[in-house]
Amino acid sequence: MKVLQISCGFNYSSVYNNLFSELARKGIAQEVYNPQHNYFESNSKKDDYLFKYHPSKIIKSYDKLLYFTKIHRMKHDVELNFDMNNVSLIHAHSLFSDGGVAYELYKKYNIPYLVAIRNTDINKYYKYAFHLRGYAEKILLNAKRIIFISPIYRQQFSKKYVSARNQKTIEAKTVVIPNGIDSFWLNNKWNIERSINRNKIRLLSVGVVDRNKNSLNLVKACNKIIEEEGIEVDVTLVGRIKDRKYFNSLSKFSFVNHIDYLNKESLIQIYRDNDIYVMPSINETFGLVYVEAMSQGLPIIYTRGQGFDGQFKEGIVGYSVDSLEPSDIASKILRILSDYSVISKNCVKLADIYTWDKSADDIIKIYNNSLLRRNSNE
Repeated sequence: MKVLQISCGFNYSSVYNNLFSELARKGIAQEVYNPQHNYFESNSKKDDYLFKYHPSKIIKSYDKLLYFTKIHRMKHDVELNFDMNNVSLIHAHSLFSDGGVAYELYKKYNIPYLVAIRNTDINKYYKYAFHLRGYAEKILLNAKRIIFISPIYRQQFSKKYVSARNQKTIEAKTVVIPNGIDSFWLNNKWNIERSINRNKIRLLSVGVVDRNKNSLNLVKACNKIIEEEGIEVDVTLVGRIKDRKYFNSLSKFSFVNHIDYLNKESLIQIYRDNDIYVMPSINETFGLVYVEAMSQGLPIIYTRGQGFDGQFKEGIVGYSVDSLEPSDIASKILRILSDYSVISKNCVKLADIYTWDKSADDIIKIYNNSLLRRNSNE
């Protein structure tokens, strides 16, 4: 078996390298095709990886307006750089950008493919590119498997974006496989029972500072707790400032602290120095930072209806919130205080679910089953 991985997002998240490396360690022969924008600069080299890596500066600035031109250009690029006769299976890591290429290759070579559905697919393409929805449904109908990293996205996607006539067919192809987290976090879990000072709570949020991360509503929630409950609150934001104007609206509050990007060796101490992890993002595919926080014993607050929602029942590792309602965020922070120790212990224990070893095993099973079904049909 040889797998062709198609991943436009390879350089934007360590998720892909972690997954492909784990698959390589488990003996999966694979080549990774990474279409890039023509202006993209990277310090990585082909021999930096455990798998065959092929970056290609094939995406043009005008491709946002010419979707099918981009797809056919990438398809042709794949044909020039890979021996399609030696490819057993294609794994497309997004629906529109990667899945379109996989679908076109399938039509020509009859190579089965899997497709993953990401945040960008749902919150960008489906939201704004109405003219592409019919094509996306063809991609889904011809895929062997459709992979979601969150149960809430699988549930919402089928009801909202799949036509009634194809809903059952497409739903039957879906599977949920969460991402893993870097083994660093699980190898360095916090194993001492945590307690909290109910008179002073320390809240943490990790990620770029912009409107999507929604830190302003977190800060408004904290201000509400300070004024109405008389509890002292500190908020620490860790991450690159992407929107300076938005950051300025946060920095007006004296209890807000900002730390620029940190490596994981430094970040782990920041997690340990805080009490609760709160990230009420507007849109979030999954958010591995939630699991990083769990590994250090921090109860978490996440957005209702977004990527992490549905991983656990309410109150097990934290609570979901309406990201647009500071009062809801405030009430869930206070609710965690009443059962802090139990939730903290749950977080440390349940973080073990999110290993790349398990994710890779689940994906290999899908690879094998997809090829078995293909052979039985031939």
